[in-house]
Amino acid sequence: MSEAEVIGTIVIGLSAIVGLFLSINKPLSDNTKAMTILTSNIEHLAEKIDEQNKKIEEQEKALLQYKDHMRDSQKRQWDKLDEHEKTLQQVSHALEMCKQEHEKEWQTYV
Repeated sequence: MSEAEVIGTIVIGLSAIVGLFLSINKPLSDNTKAMTILTSNIEHLAEKIDEQNKKIEEQEKALLQYKDHMRDSQKRQWDKLDEHEKTLQQVSHALEMCKQEHEKEWQTYV
């Protein structure tokens, strides 16, 4: 093989290697860029999800506090109703006793 053939073979080989590198480098570079953007988007999405989870937890705590408050309020209402019911029973009983004591006088009013 002559010196010109060797140089020609080397040039052709280097050209093939450079062409192969350029044809692989472009898609690889685009893929790397896309992966970087996707990673950034996923990190942003994860932050948003964390923020929403914190808000949901705060709302859940507020709801539980509201439920406790309402439970206490309803208990007070029921206790007051029970108190009024006892008072009504006492008044009703006293009225019945009064009727029995003054039955004749009561019939004249009715």
